[in-house]
Amino acid sequence: MRTFFGAPLDLLLAGVGIACLLVLMLLAAVAVRNPLLLRLAVRNAPRRPGFAALITFGLALGTVILSTSFTTGDTMSQSVRQVVAGVVGSADEVVFLVGQAPRPGTDVLEAIASGNLLTLLAAPFPEASAEPIRQALADDPRVAGILPALLDAEPAEVPGGLRATVTLYGVAEPLPPGFSALRDRTGGPLALSDLADGEVYANDEAASQLGLGAGDVLTLVGLGEPRKFTVRQVARAGDLGGAQAIVYLPLTRLQALLGRPGMISQVLIANRGGEAERLRQSWPVTVRLRAGFMDEAVAARLFRTFTSGLTRPALEQALERTGGRQAEKLRRLLATLDLPGPTDEFKALVQDPDLLSRLTAAFPGGQRSAERSGGPFGRAGDGTFRVVDVQQVAQDQADRWGAAFTDLFVVLGLFSLASGGLLIVLLFSLLALERRSELGVTRALGARRRDVVAALALEGALYAAVASLAGAALGVVVALGLVTLAGSLVGDFGFRLVPRVEPASLAVSVGLGFALTFATLVVTSWRSSRFSIVSAIRDLPEPPARPPSLLATILAALPLLAGGVLTLFGSRQGLSLAYAAGVVLTIVGLALSIRALALRAHLPLAERVVFTNGGLLLILWWQVPTTWLARAGLPSLPPAVEMAFLGGIAGLLGAVWVVAYNVGLLGGRASRFVVWRLATAYVASHRFRTGVTLAMFSVVVVSLTLGAVLLASTDLAYADARVLAGGWDIRAEADNGAAAPLSDLVRRAGVLPEVEATGSSSAVRVEAVQPAAPDARWRATNLVAVDAEFARGAQVQVEAAPTGESPDRTWATVADRPGAALVGAALVRAAGASAARFPVPAGDGFTPFVLWVRDTREPRAAVRLEVVGVIDARGPYGSAIVASGETLRQAGWSVPLRSTGFVRTRPNADPRSVAAALAAADPSRTVQSIADDLRLVRGIRGLLTLVLQGFMGIGLLAGIAAVATLSARAVVERRRHLGVLRSIGFSAGMVASGLLVEAALLASLGCALGVALGLLVASGTLQVLQFTSPELRMVVPWAQVLLMSAATVVTSLLLTLLPALSASRRAPAAAMRDA
Repeated sequence: MRTFFGAPLDLLLAGVGIACLLVLMLLAAVAVRNPLLLRLAVRNAPRRPGFAALITFGLALGTVILSTSFTTGDTMSQSVRQVVAGVVGSADEVVFLVGQAPRPGTDVLEAIASGNLLTLLAAPFPEASAEPIRQALADDPRVAGILPALLDAEPAEVPGGLRATVTLYGVAEPLPPGFSALRDRTGGPLALSDLADGEVYANDEAASQLGLGAGDVLTLVGLGEPRKFTVRQVARAGDLGGAQAIVYLPLTRLQALLGRPGMISQVLIANRGGEAERLRQSWPVTVRLRAGFMDEAVAARLFRTFTSGLTRPALEQALERTGGRQAEKLRRLLATLDLPGPTDEFKALVQDPDLLSRLTAAFPGGQRSAERSGGPFGRAGDGTFRVVDVQQVAQDQADRWGAAFTDLFVVLGLFSLASGGLLIVLLFSLLALERRSELGVTRALGARRRDVVAALALEGALYAAVASLAGAALGVVVALGLVTLAGSLVGDFGFRLVPRVEPASLAVSVGLGFALTFATLVVTSWRSSRFSIVSAIRDLPEPPARPPSLLATILAALPLLAGGVLTLFGSRQGLSLAYAAGVVLTIVGLALSIRALALRAHLPLAERVVFTNGGLLLILWWQVPTTWLARAGLPSLPPAVEMAFLGGIAGLLGAVWVVAYNVGLLGGRASRFVVWRLATAYVASHRFRTGVTLAMFSVVVVSLTLGAVLLASTDLAYADARVLAGGWDIRAEADNGAAAPLSDLVRRAGVLPEVEATGSSSAVRVEAVQPAAPDARWRATNLVAVDAEFARGAQVQVEAAPTGESPDRTWATVADRPGAALVGAALVRAAGASAARFPVPAGDGFTPFVLWVRDTREPRAAVRLEVVGVIDARGPYGSAIVASGETLRQAGWSVPLRSTGFVRTRPNADPRSVAAALAAADPSRTVQSIADDLRLVRGIRGLLTLVLQGFMGIGLLAGIAAVATLSARAVVERRRHLGVLRSIGFSAGMVASGLLVEAALLASLGCALGVALGLLVASGTLQVLQFTSPELRMVVPWAQVLLMSAATVVTSLLLTLLPALSASRRAPAAAMRDA
């Protein structure tokens, strides 16, 4: 993992290290200056071992959360990196011939899962074409070796009838430097030269799919006539060829087997150095290769196009809507346009697959020019070579997934971290409360207030140091245990978790845990040191506070000033989190400033009025739609995942202000019930304790509610594999537009009794406009043209259909009426203010609307489509427009060469065997089971579910610890008060009932706030996630949420019951004398 909430990890590590070093230096200076304070701090731990253990546990909880989050993210990054890079093994760059365009809308996860990220794209070319590449890189010190390879997908079967499609992989030995040799499952080397005629190696994935072992017979059935081979040994997946099902042969033998002498399909290039050095050299080598494959005349023509007056603004607009590495590439492309002519980097960037979709949308001819641009390294036939820096792709994809997992977990963990912070406040406040008389005597003997703060801070620092180290180690153990459990459960999906503990991440978690804990302790110590010496020694309540001084009033305005500066900075720099944090800080500072001025003016009810209105303003600010902000001329920045945490904390602060300053109103109408009136009066008179307690309960319930909603939402989106596959079981890719209908292939393959339905589709990259939309403009999207069989056999759910028409008839309408179309819910359902590309007209029910689409491949007349329904975003066409192929043919559009056939098998049929039979009947098609494609996707999302459950458990643990602490504190801090109540006539039962009523009131209010805020935070989190995962929809598991809330209230009562009974049974004189 390279970033944490957008901040570079190295920079964060340096900042945390400096902060911890400054803290340690400050503490050392205090201890040297006054050794007595250090002795006072050290002696308390052995005197109160139980309390010291409780404090250490509470302090360690935050570090456990951070360490678990970081370790989980690192494990995900490493695992995904190995999967992605495993597609081509140890190669850093791959050169291949563009033989076919990728299917528009192809899920990258699916391509990685099936190992077809490159094999789906590569076409064979003469091995002699690789010689210019070899000669050009022969003297490049960055390149370690170059390896030609031939790959081909073929159906295979074993005795017993089990079939699957495998990739035949051939390379020549000896392998050049930089490439790792094949190894068996024990790690022993395997040499292709050791294979006799009729022998092959099969990797783990092929062995798993076909049930193979050493000595078993494998039959290739798609080569005209069956060819039998003996599996000599099972190779470990991920060395050469990666994680897909692979059968290895020597290159010359595979060329002869396929009838392609002298042909290869890839040139693999390995860089020198270790992992980091190879990755650093990947882009320079890629630039050199891509520049060599582009003709100078084509580069000059493209450069003139890109520097034209219309093109550059289009690129700048695209940059505003782009993030991550694609945005970085767009910025570099814009920088090259400031130079006099096309540079090598310009040539590399305009050929970059990551940018081709943006270039296609802005300049329909730009992609074709970049692809048909043979240069000094040559061309092959009608295509040209393309270079992919696969290790950088692996790194980027791994970092994106790892960072996404970490950010999501940290958002969940931050609420648990917040509850841990509040737990620290409560624990340390309780510690200071128990030693209030002792601290008062210390002050009376001459110690200053800063000495009390220093003594408490030194004691807290000792606890924090031990807790940070223990918490980091425990977090690693928890994360590895979670990863091990998850790995065993998601291994069946083809996703292998590789446990990874990065020292930098571990150091950051220790440093952050110590720094955050120490900062919380210092603030708590400062507040605990503010007491009257006489009141502390006599254990009396503090006298009423005096109006704030002029200095305190000025200091209260600092948050207002800081918030304004942060708001302006975030707005100008486009930093959503900084901007939102600045607004929150401004509101808080405004409330504090007005309060200070009102108290100085001796205005009645000043605090209540100020904080009630300030709390309402904090709550309402996060509910204002961004469209309203835009209309008011205020900045409307894109949301981020971390904004959910900030919004939750800000809303929580506002809600606590409102409730804490108005909870006394609950007792006014129930004056007959003395116990109720007493409980509400005590809660209303101790606002700080009430606020912290409410916040504690609310944060715990927010964390649990957020986790429950995310679990339910992801389960709805990804649990049903048939929904993800659109109801189909097999996909058959055909490059020949004149290929025979799939139904004929089914009959020829002899699998008709096992097939329930077939259909074909072709995807076209188009631009579409909705004339009736407020912001009508051409937008890039995918158009899927389907045949009548597909439309009648489709099982993709229709979410919205015209009033009075059955959703089941909507697909038939597409088949029967030319011009009718369906649109994916991801295109019409807004995730934010402007996420919907084609908003559905407002009103009851669904009203058909019109779209016009135009072809980006070649100039054709635009086609009018009437959208008659909205299809499920979870399916394969959730982000596309679906129309009949007849509609396009009538408009004169050319039929795409690449078509995709789909087959749905009967319930008792095996999709893998049917797919292998279809592939054997027509070797020109690439046929595979869709379930195999979805394995990694479902595995990762299953892992997400397991980790969410783990974090919910951590939050629940924090909540239980907090409730136990609250219950203990409620009795300890009120010993004299309870004694006075007994002495004036309250029975033991009334005292115990009062404590229980108070606990129930606070727990109920906290749970109600927590559920409400948890739902708001979950809604905001899902809105952000919908930008990349539009299939997510908010689902509230009310039964689970209410059950968790009830359990929290019951737990609070049970943990309060024992201390309440114990305190109520003490004699009044003893209670007052002990106090």
